[in-house]
Amino acid sequence: MGDTLRSTPTCTFLNLKLLLDRDNYEYGVCIKNVNDAIAPFAIGDSGYPGFNPPRSFGLEFSYSK
Repeated sequence: MGDTLRSTPTCTFLNLKLLLDRDNYEYGVCIKNVNDAIAPFAIGDSGYPGFNPPRSFGLEFSYSK
């Protein structure tokens, strides 16, 4: 049997999360994959090889007494 190991390219993902805490409220914004990096050999949430998720944005809000 031949050697089936292949080297995979190095890839860096940058995620950001900014939070503002004021009184009993917390506001936030998050960005995943800020640099929109492409890694064809990334392991997804399912655990199977595939492509990485694209850049995405999100908002957060929470309240506590």
